[in-house]
Amino acid sequence: MPERGSFKLTKEDVGDGVRVIALSGDADRFQAETVSRAIQGARSEGRAVIVDMAATTFMDSSMLAALVAASEPAPQREGRLVLAVETPRLRRSLEVKGLSGILQIADSREHALEMLAGGGDESPGQSVPEPA
Repeated sequence: MPERGSFKLTKEDVGDGVRVIALSGDADRFQAETVSRAIQGARSEGRAVIVDMAATTFMDSSMLAALVAASEPAPQREGRLVLAVETPRLRRSLEVKGLSGILQIADSREHALEMLAGGGDESPGQSVPEPA
C-alpha cells in the first residue's frame, strides 16, 4: 500500500485503443492537472481511457472536478472514460456526491474493459452494486 501523501501515475496501453491510467496514493489538487493531461493525451490519440483507482488512498474535490470535466460524453468508444473504483469507500463517496449519474464507474479494471468492449451498452451513471 502506498504511503499516505505519495502519488504515482502509470500509463499502460491495453487491447485495441484503450489506455489505463492507474493512480496510487493521494489523488488531490496537486495531481489533478497531471491526471487531466494524461486523459487528454490518451484521447488525442483516439484512445478510450480507464482511470484505475484500485490503489488510490484519498481523492479530494479537485480531483473529482477534473474527472467530471474529463467525462464529457464521447459518441464512440474512442475517448470514453470509465473509472475503475474497487474501494467501496471511494465508490460510495462518488455515489453520495451524486457523481454516479455523471461518471461511468466499474468495480474493477476488468469490468471497465468489459464496459468499453460493449461499445456503449452501459450509459454514464451505471455503477456496480456493493458486494453483499
